[in-house]
Amino acid sequence: MGEEVTSAKLSLSLRRMQRVYVDTCTRCGLCIPSCPAYELTLDHRLAPSYKVKLIRTLEAPSAIGRLLGLRKAVDVETLLTATYNCALCGRCEESCPFGIDTVSLWLSLRESLHSSGLNPEPLKGLEDQLLKSGNPYGAPPSMRAYWPELFGLDEAFRRAAGRRADTVLFMGCTPALRSAAQDILAATVLILEKAREGWTTLGERERCCGYPLLILGNREEAERYLSRNVELSLSLGAKRLVTVCPSCYRMFKTVYGELRGSPPPLQVVHVTQLLAEYLTKLRLEVPRKLGVRVAYHDPCDLARASRVVEAPRLVIREVAQELVELPRSKLRTSCCGGGGLLQAFNNSLRLKMARRRLEEALAARADVLASACPGCKSTLVEAAREGGLSVEVVDVVELVARAVGLSW
Repeated sequence: MGEEVTSAKLSLSLRRMQRVYVDTCTRCGLCIPSCPAYELTLDHRLAPSYKVKLIRTLEAPSAIGRLLGLRKAVDVETLLTATYNCALCGRCEESCPFGIDTVSLWLSLRESLHSSGLNPEPLKGLEDQLLKSGNPYGAPPSMRAYWPELFGLDEAFRRAAGRRADTVLFMGCTPALRSAAQDILAATVLILEKAREGWTTLGERERCCGYPLLILGNREEAERYLSRNVELSLSLGAKRLVTVCPSCYRMFKTVYGELRGSPPPLQVVHVTQLLAEYLTKLRLEVPRKLGVRVAYHDPCDLARASRVVEAPRLVIREVAQELVELPRSKLRTSCCGGGGLLQAFNNSLRLKMARRRLEEALAARADVLASACPGCKSTLVEAAREGGLSVEVVDVVELVARAVGLSW
């Protein structure tokens, strides 16, 4: 047995409803087969019900228990393995017959580990990098405005950046700073221009939406980053904020209200919802559908966490010859592995999850695997390359741009 931790050191603080969740869990095990991490490793420590057991053990004892010195201990390595080999995909929550909000429990566990200084070193380094640079990749702020030059969009970007407009395009860290996802922003800007949308962007002033900080366990900084981006958007006169990243969408749409106690002061829209609006209102016209069979991968934060499932499907049906559903889709979508900062803790497991999704697309005889998430695209592209799988992975917005005759 290695180093142990007790409730005295961890200070696991659960809200009243979370205690109800922990008490409600009967360890029936119905969540276990739905967990992609457990399914691919068969490691009992990764099972959702086992994590609830750990939380029960670590939750602060009652007053009588404290007087009697009743404090149970948990092996630190076991605790870290259980906590961070998790993509926070929420699949366990969707399969729970009692409706337990498991993801909130996993986040509370991460918050406690963070405040106790027990979070893994790679994640500590990632947090330091983010707090210094404003993004999880350590890139200088000026790099957020560099990608348009790669696509010949620098003039359109300069014209839009910082001007007053009703619609602000929130770029997001991965789309703006990672080459595998920059096509998504390029296609989005071209579509905004073609639809004659009056739009703006925060440009170099944009910072991370705060989602990585939230799942690192630093709620205070997550709220600060999120609020700053909202305030800057409002200063440009924005009434609508458009994101291409589901995690950004979730932060602005839902988490903002949870952290601030009031709904966001502007409309929050995912780009697939905007595309659906453009296509149904004929602000974009498709001369001819793309002659491809498209399998759609639902991003966890868009489908399961935000309940946006129909907009991307409507869009694909409008621009492609055929849409095929993967075995696990919509609210029961199977995680690609790109969530939960799994890449920093167990990249091998992340790529195993992605490879399984790619194999499902191949089995469906899809010409293209489309998603609506820069993180999903980056993860799936990397897994296809590493595994030698011939699968074209694109974002839905790229399909639309192709269908309406745009190139970049």
